Amino acid sequence: MATRCSITIRDEYGKEYRIYRHCDGYPEGVVSDLQIFMSAYDRSPVESPEYFLANFIFYAKLALWVKYRNKKRVSRPWEFNYGVCSPNCEHGDLDYKYLIYPKEGKVMLKIEKFSKGEFKEIFNDEMEKAFEKWADSEGCHLKPELLY
Repeated sequence: MATRCSITIRDEYGKEYRIYRHCDGYPEGVVSDLQIFMSAYDRSPVESPEYFLANFIFYAKLALWVKYRNKKRVSRPWEFNYGVCSPNCEHGDLDYKYLIYPKEGKVMLKIEKFSKGEFKEIFNDEMEKAFEKWADSEGCHLKPELLY
């Protein structure tokens, strides 16, 4: 079964933007991909969340397309796996929620995990500390060689 998650960015003015990730939503996968993308992206996610999330989805789908484009398959995985959500949408089958937000000039990350009928906070600190704890330089959906 897929590990689903939402990734929300709250900008400097409190407005939120959200995407849905259908699989590999566990911290090792999501945080690895965020680290890879943020190392190649010129702007803070909280400065321009619309562009950040759009490009994050693009590179994740591009990696899937490169991986599967010449393989005979019933489905095309690059057509699925990510979606754009309204700020108040909630998928009923989420395993994790990620919130990227600004605090005192730093980019913060809050992670909540669904357990026993409710979401419980498992991390809430600077993004860099999340990278130290969970990030893998190989990435999960995003591939470094597609961004550099």
